[in-house]
Amino acid sequence: MENSFCTAAQKTFFETFGYLHLPGLMKADIGWIIEDYEAVWSSRPDIVHGAKGRQTSFPATFVLETPRLSTLIEDPRIEPLLNLLLGDTWTLNGGDGSLYDGDTQWHSDIALWEDESLVRNVKVAFYLDPLTRETGALRVIPGSHLFGDRYCAQLSTNFNDMKHNLGIDGSQVPAVALECQPGDVVMFDHRLKHASFGGGKRRRLMNLNVMESIHNEAQKEAMRNLFRFYRDTHDVKWEFDKKKVDAMPPERMRHFAMTLEIGKEVMSEKQTASVH
Repeated sequence: MENSFCTAAQKTFFETFGYLHLPGLMKADIGWIIEDYEAVWSSRPDIVHGAKGRQTSFPATFVLETPRLSTLIEDPRIEPLLNLLLGDTWTLNGGDGSLYDGDTQWHSDIALWEDESLVRNVKVAFYLDPLTRETGALRVIPGSHLFGDRYCAQLSTNFNDMKHNLGIDGSQVPAVALECQPGDVVMFDHRLKHASFGGGKRRRLMNLNVMESIHNEAQKEAMRNLFRFYRDTHDVKWEFDKKKVDAMPPERMRHFAMTLEIGKEVMSEKQTASVH
């Protein structure tokens, strides 16, 4: 039987438009989520928001930083939706915590379109501040995740020089603004074009990044490529605190084992290269 928040229609909507907006899904727990979010940032006074640009990202898998945040991985409101969209053997491959200042221009959360089209990757976003269209709410272009589609390709080409090609700036792009309150959750395909405009100086976001299950060597190599990209261009060290990993309950480890395996492989590659 389908849950009221987890339906076949939602899966079709997601596959067609590339996102789901789930108002109030985590409202009952948003108090402690924000409390832990702030506690994690407070533990790193050496990281100064705005020192290196408009986005400040926590240099670790944010969702694993506290015992309570870690439970979001198998939360009974989150897990069934990811099971619906990706199958029940999906894998957590990141969990960011970020602070934003001002506008975020149009982009997709991908490095390699072909590889992320072999293995679907989804972001589960927790926006921790009230946001409207004019104050930094996420804007999305429905259907812009469909790799190989002509409209998707036109967007990518024209967005390279939007002012010249389209005669508009980013804030004028036709899009859906997902206005939200703390406790809302947004899930979207990494390939989806998204942006935000008019946000304040400390806009808070926490997310889970997950990938669907891997069924063959081509898919596994695609995800190795993705892990390598972030290893080499963003200095992501695909290594995790052993104590936290060892303490994971079985239901959490089930959604993390593949990341441990691929992460170990791509980090060993770098170590081997440095030796030679």
